[in-house]
Amino acid sequence: MTAEDHNKVLGICHLIYGGMHLIGTFFIGIWFLFVVGVMGASASRGGANAAAPIAIIGVIAVVFGFFMLLLTLPPLLAGYNLLKRKQSARMFGIIAACVEALSFPMGTALCVYTFWFLMGDMGKQFYDRSNPNWWAERPALSPEPASTDWANTARRGSERDYVPPTQPPNWR
Repeated sequence: MTAEDHNKVLGICHLIYGGMHLIGTFFIGIWFLFVVGVMGASASRGGANAAAPIAIIGVIAVVFGFFMLLLTLPPLLAGYNLLKRKQSARMFGIIAACVEALSFPMGTALCVYTFWFLMGDMGKQFYDRSNPNWWAERPALSPEPASTDWANTARRGSERDYVPPTQPPNWR
C-alpha cells in the first residue's frame, strides 16, 4: 500500500471510531433522559422528595456527556484532517490515537496503526511540507532513500522494462 492509501484508510477508521462513540453518546443520553423521566413520574405520584436524586442524576449525566464528547471529538477531527491532508493531521492523529488507546481491543489496534503510520518514515515523508509539490499524487514509498526530486522518482518506476523469464516454470 502507498502512503496515500494508508492515510485514507486511517482517516476513514478514525471517522468510523468517532461516529460509533457519537452514536453511543446519543443512546446513553436517551437512557439518562429515560431515568430522569421515570424518577420524575414516580415523584409526581406522591413519592418522597425526588428533586435531589433527579438533580444528582442530571449532574452525573452532564459530566458523563462532557467526557464522552471529549473522547469523541479527537477521532472525528483526526479523520477529517487526515482525509483532507491538512497540516494539523499528524497532531490530531496522535492525540486521537492516545484517546483511542483506552478502548481495548479495537481502539488499541487503531492506536498502534496510527502511530505506525504517522510516526514512521512513510507518514513523515507524506506530511513533509518542505517539498513544494506535497499535495501532488506521490509515488509508492519504498525502503529506498528518500529523494527530493519527486518527478524523477515517479518516472523511475515507469522506466523498468519487463524481462520475461528464461524458461517457463515446471508445474509438474
